Amino acid sequence: MKKGSVTGVEVIGFDNKSDREALDGIIQEVWEDESWR
Repeated sequence: MKKGSVTGVEVIGFDNKSDREALDGIIQEVWEDESWR
């Protein structure tokens, strides 16, 4: 997985569903937390 693909929410390459769901949860938390902007 390339480093910049997470920012584009490109998690299609994940074969393991649990890994993809975990990453989706992390991305969702980051997007919902606007303190980093």
